[in-house]
Amino acid sequence: HPISGPYFHEDSFITTDVRTWLLYHKVDEDIALGGGHAMVAAAQIRVALTNWLQLVAYKDGYTWLSTPGLEANGANDIAAGLKFAVIQDFENNFHLSLGAGYQFPWGDPSALQNDGEVRLWGSVNKGFGPFHVGATFNYFIHTSPTNGDLGNSDRISWHLHGDYRLCDWFSPVLEFNGYHNLTENS
Repeated sequence: HPISGPYFHEDSFITTDVRTWLLYHKVDEDIALGGGHAMVAAAQIRVALTNWLQLVAYKDGYTWLSTPGLEANGANDIAAGLKFAVIQDFENNFHLSLGAGYQFPWGDPSALQNDGEVRLWGSVNKGFGPFHVGATFNYFIHTSPTNGDLGNSDRISWHLHGDYRLCDWFSPVLEFNGYHNLTENS
């Protein structure tokens, strides 16, 4: 499963599982927040409704944010959707899925939450013996009328994953993630 970009890097498999995670990020002093750190604790729940359809609760949790200009703790927005397996070719180890979800603006605005958005995504996974690659592409449609703190741009993100299974308990992983606003003034 993907490790980085946990809210938006969705693999193509239809499973039932719970993934918990704790993220710590040191904020660079050269960006707008001016340094500090952020920490997030969350759980993701996936339920295979059929062999081809999955309910995905991909965003929730709690954020602790500490920067020179902002000390904030609060609940994250809640996001869930459905993922449909377009191709599940286990013989050739090739999987392709499409999904759609909605982020409900129920989070704490002081913790930089409270944004509604529609998320559309596609993901692909391919195995070559012990080597596996995966990719996810997301399109986010912002639905909150205005949000001066967080902007109101539609966005895209992309996520790449590679791993090599050395044994049952160890697989080195390399991942890359990109996030892009689609309009300048947001």
